[in-house]
Amino acid sequence: MGTPETAASHLATAVASPFRVVGVVTQPDRPKGRGRKLTAPPVKLRAQALGLPVYQPERASSPEFAACLRELAPDLFIVVAYGEILKPGLLALPRLGAINLHFSLLPELRGAAPVFWAIRRGHQESGVTTMYMAEQMDAGDIILAQKEPILPDDTSGTLESRLCDRGCELLAQTLRLIATGQAPRGPQDHERATYAPLVRKSDGQIDWQAPAEEIGRLVRACQPWPGAATSWAGRPLGIVQANPDPAQKFSGRGGQPGEIAEVTNDSGLFVAAGAGILHVVQVQPAGGRVMAAEAFARGARLAVGDHLGT
Repeated sequence: MGTPETAASHLATAVASPFRVVGVVTQPDRPKGRGRKLTAPPVKLRAQALGLPVYQPERASSPEFAACLRELAPDLFIVVAYGEILKPGLLALPRLGAINLHFSLLPELRGAAPVFWAIRRGHQESGVTTMYMAEQMDAGDIILAQKEPILPDDTSGTLESRLCDRGCELLAQTLRLIATGQAPRGPQDHERATYAPLVRKSDGQIDWQAPAEEIGRLVRACQPWPGAATSWAGRPLGIVQANPDPAQKFSGRGGQPGEIAEVTNDSGLFVAAGAGILHVVQVQPAGGRVMAAEAFARGARLAVGDHLGT
């Protein structure tokens, strides 16, 4: 049971295991893109390519779909980023229970967007956890967990890619342990739980009053989605790559938050933040392509003293 590309990779792991996948459950096709074309989720496409039966209920926990699953008589549910909180009655249906693979070191960062919030909040490490599912979100007993360091230049995209690789390895190991009756089961410390809520487009809006270090983390967390954003001359401007300036490339004066403190010909823009200077390397103008910040500055005739966020 899963929906995005990361879940499709774990489906491939399950198929490559010694166990038989009797069915694949994913979200219904949804309108996507500017044309709002009905688009199949990645898990559906992968399942069809593997010749597996696909089910796309509006609500997996509905009595009608539960009856359908009963007919399949599954031994185990594997859930990876499915997109619905499953009710206890459904979780009790498989003989060996239901397991979930989550992209954090539980009980930290329970919820929909653990990779984004790990980077956004400045965590030094992340990881993957397999657990038995419970009624409360991401609160079930832990089977296995594996740590993964967060690198200084990691984006949500690069970190998620590595976690996906770790997760596939962990899932294969978890399945072997469950099949032989050797899977550990450790309760979570619920008092240590933190949460990673669903990310919205507005979460990418830059507040120039924040410290440069915090804005840099936001920019990395927002790649590839929702994208960090500010504005210039009343028009949206995406900030694709930016870092606080620990290397002291900046040689100009400071300024008010959002004020351009220096424009260079070869290394981008330097923008004053609430504390420190942010080195902006790549931007994306509204409706345009990703480009070097210095190229945008030349075309837009940006100068020291101009303000972003206006």
